[in-house]
Amino acid sequence: MHAHATAFIACRHPVHQHRGRHAGPAAPRFGDDDLLLFLLTSTWELRTARPAPALPLSELTEDELIEFWSDPADAEPSA
Repeated sequence: MHAHATAFIACRHPVHQHRGRHAGPAAPRFGDDDLLLFLLTSTWELRTARPAPALPLSELTEDELIEFWSDPADAEPSA
């Protein structure tokens, strides 16, 4: 078989075909609320130099949420 014929057959194989417009998204899509939560949390992590909790924010207790979202600059200086 000629090289160009082999290349044609390889391109026609389903594995080598491009994804059509009906193919699913390559990455998960997030809703507006999820995106806003991600942006706010990431910005707060950078501003305070504190990582976000390992659990989703929706699973944290009230005290854990207050601890994360409190501004360390507002904390009373220790005596």
